[in-house]
Amino acid sequence: MVLFDLILFGEDGVYMKRDSNLKDVFKTLTLLSQLGLTMVANIGTGFFLGYLLDYLLHRTILFKIIGLIMGIFSGFFSVYEIIKKVTGDRK
Repeated sequence: MVLFDLILFGEDGVYMKRDSNLKDVFKTLTLLSQLGLTMVANIGTGFFLGYLLDYLLHRTILFKIIGLIMGIFSGFFSVYEIIKKVTGDRK
């Protein structure tokens, strides 16, 4: 209920337009979901490829760790690119 009051009335207690404010909230939630899913997908893909290489080359954990690290780095890079695109920074 507190979140709804904050959305409806804002921090200063003044009534805001509900439609435009909810639209901004949903845009933000969509962006956060996209960032989270991008990280999970990159890390999962890196780990899966590492697992596959470990299986094919009869290793125990070497390529899983390498794939995981590469997935983390690619995830951060992808999130950085999404944020750069959303904020309009072209550099």
